Amino acid sequence: MQDYRSEFVMDEATSSISLTVCQSGWQASEAGHSYGPMVRNYYVIHYIIKGKGAYEVDGHVFSLQKGNGFLILPGDNTFYRADDNDPWEYYWVGFQGNEAERLLRLAGLGRGNLVFTYTKDDTLEKHIADIYYASQDYEAREFAMIGYLYLFFSRMIKNTASIGPYHQLYLTRATEYIAENYRGPIAVEQIAAHIGIDRTYLYRIFRGMLDTSVKEYIDSFRLTKARDLLQSTALPVSEICAMVGIADSGNFSKKFRAAFGVSPSGFRKRIIED
Repeated sequence: MQDYRSEFVMDEATSSISLTVCQSGWQASEAGHSYGPMVRNYYVIHYIIKGKGAYEVDGHVFSLQKGNGFLILPGDNTFYRADDNDPWEYYWVGFQGNEAERLLRLAGLGRGNLVFTYTKDDTLEKHIADIYYASQDYEAREFAMIGYLYLFFSRMIKNTASIGPYHQLYLTRATEYIAENYRGPIAVEQIAAHIGIDRTYLYRIFRGMLDTSVKEYIDSFRLTKARDLLQSTALPVSEICAMVGIADSGNFSKKFRAAFGVSPSGFRKRIIED
């Protein structure tokens, strides 16, 4: 059962021009629940505490799970969806102010760097949960929430320093390469060579930052593109299979069912019936 709680908390009388919390919330999603497309006029960070889902923005698809988080930038048209088999649960916080961009940059987040991983302990979850719980306390809640948000960023910045300054750049270049070339054969060696790093190093970056392998990420990206084509076109399943770079239709159907809990033809039938 869907469970969703949100507080819109920005108060012009008490907000800070340096950093202001606009909104905070928590959600335990139903299987397949989606949100968007949606555009916001402030920053939003989601941090996943359970389950899996996908975040889509600017043609990029990020398959995420517990311990991952994602950033929504003002003006970006975004879409995200809970996994069919293991739907996610997350907290989020929306914020703005003169300090926001600098804090995000120090935390390794921004345009091209929209996802992160924190799995060392429960500190990050505790700070973002504290923001949400403070939002329900109407006695000077804005100041408590800003304080917890600074603590959240403090932990994020420390985490970014520990994973190395170039990891996010390499991840961004790799995911961009996949988005541009997924229709044809892609070898992990090709991606690593394009970036200029060793394939083992690339694997460690994907595993450490997204908790997935490069190959698993490519499969997820292709299957999400296939799902979108099944939903938006009447093209035959075999043609869609080829369009997303999967040569064998039987393998495509098997992977699609594993990812979304239904066959490609069953997914299209469900869309028509709905």
